[in-house]
Amino acid sequence: MKHLRTFLAALAVVSLAGSAFAAEGTKIASVDLRKVALESKSGTEMANQLKKKKEKLEGDLKTRETELKKFLESLDAKAKTLSAKERAAKQKEAQKKYEKLQEMVRNADKELQAQEEEFSGKIMARLEKIVKEYAVKNGYALFIRKGDLLYTDGKLEVKDVTDDILTMYDNEQQGPAK
Repeated sequence: MKHLRTFLAALAVVSLAGSAFAAEGTKIASVDLRKVALESKSGTEMANQLKKKKEKLEGDLKTRETELKKFLESLDAKAKTLSAKERAAKQKEAQKKYEKLQEMVRNADKELQAQEEEFSGKIMARLEKIVKEYAVKNGYALFIRKGDLLYTDGKLEVKDVTDDILTMYDNEQQGPAK
């Protein structure tokens, strides 16, 4: 939905200001934000952090799942020797363990999603600043997300500046403050 709004806004700007963009020297650029996010140093670092967190959470969940399986196997082995009341209590305990495992899965998913959104927000905030700086410095009137432009009549040149933005993004990181 967000991409559609971005595309429609860009299309409206291009449509309404067609003659202005046809003017000599008007520059339009596109940038592949996904590529910058995935290939930049901080994007790669953040992806690695997410991967490590995911692996840890998956390990914790696997441990809990193994514990639940052992408990169920033990319950099956003892089922014939337990009274109906004891069996019912053990089954209730097993159900609670299963529900706790399901809750852990949901919480792990939420935690990963929240961290991914936090990282994406940080990257996008920095990218927005860098794109604005680049546009002003290089005389671009319009920046669009690569892939959002469906049609151009060929009179407008849309230059892909992804590599330049990626370089600026990584160089900014090496500055005094992140």
